[in-house]
Amino acid sequence: MITAEGDVSVTQCFKAILSSLQEDYHENTLRRLPPAELKAGLSYIKHYGKSKEHNVRVLITALEAPHLYAACFSSNHGLKTLSYRLEALGEKRTKITYCYDYQPLDVFQKANQLIIGKLFKKSFKRQSQAQLAALIQYAKQLS
Repeated sequence: MITAEGDVSVTQCFKAILSSLQEDYHENTLRRLPPAELKAGLSYIKHYGKSKEHNVRVLITALEAPHLYAACFSSNHGLKTLSYRLEALGEKRTKITYCYDYQPLDVFQKANQLIIGKLFKKSFKRQSQAQLAALIQYAKQLS
């Protein structure tokens, strides 16, 4: 779990998360996401890699404006879940709590995750903190 605070309203921060979701959805489906479909249960295939050769199924598991966004990414490597919890600390101040979990599918992936997790724990933390800082900046740009 990683937390950060930013000088942006909780509503603006949640709006930035939704905007990013809509952009990702459009990029991967070539379809605009109608506001009525922007809710928990939304699912689509996300393509990634240099030539878009890899894919994961994205499932939005929680979408509670303006406090919670959670998603599950499933592939042949396992399940990755992430969530952003937003807490208003004032009119223009928000605390963001980012949670991430990975559940490998087989014993080899579990062993690999254990080793990689130990080796890159600090790197992952720095990367997550940078991601939260970027989210705060993006939210400020949208206002």
